[in-house]
Amino acid sequence: MRQLLVAMALVCAACAGPQTRADVAPPVPALAAPAKSPTDVTGGFYNAYRTLPPGGGIPDAKARAAIEPYITPALDQLLIAAAGAEDEYATATRHKSPPLWEGDIFTSNFEGVTSVGNPVCNWSGAKGTCDVMLTYDDKSGRPVSWTDKVMLVENGADWRIDDIAYGATWDFGNKGTLRENLKEVIEEAKKAP
Repeated sequence: MRQLLVAMALVCAACAGPQTRADVAPPVPALAAPAKSPTDVTGGFYNAYRTLPPGGGIPDAKARAAIEPYITPALDQLLIAAAGAEDEYATATRHKSPPLWEGDIFTSNFEGVTSVGNPVCNWSGAKGTCDVMLTYDDKSGRPVSWTDKVMLVENGADWRIDDIAYGATWDFGNKGTLRENLKEVIEEAKKAP
């Protein structure tokens, strides 16, 4: 059947004869792809985040590549600077000290997450926030759930994540924001012996 349809299309094209420039309709301008919403970007970020190597810490260049399409250039540069500071600190301490940041840097929980809920987002103008319910279940007790707040800015025709506010309510959870913690890592590296 498919061969018959292809043959019929070729016959019809041959019967139409050659086209002149006047017979050809002008090209239709391509429609721009719709800008991704904060919800789409946040969901994409957490999908990429879940592909990062276990163990957390400040991501290296290879790991950053997975999340770079979802973050602002400014946040990306801060991640690069913090990774460089970690490297300098390791060299200065002859790798005898633990890294300045251990564990998951992108969520409130040192251990990371085992599930990510759908983002609930609000935006106005060029700024938006998404609350994301995150859960960690180590299968040994009750799962722990919390909400982190993702902060986004409009970046041209797209949205990008610019910071994450940790929502930990327990003593050893990450506190403050991703940006604050990255800046702290950079400052701490300067104090290396």
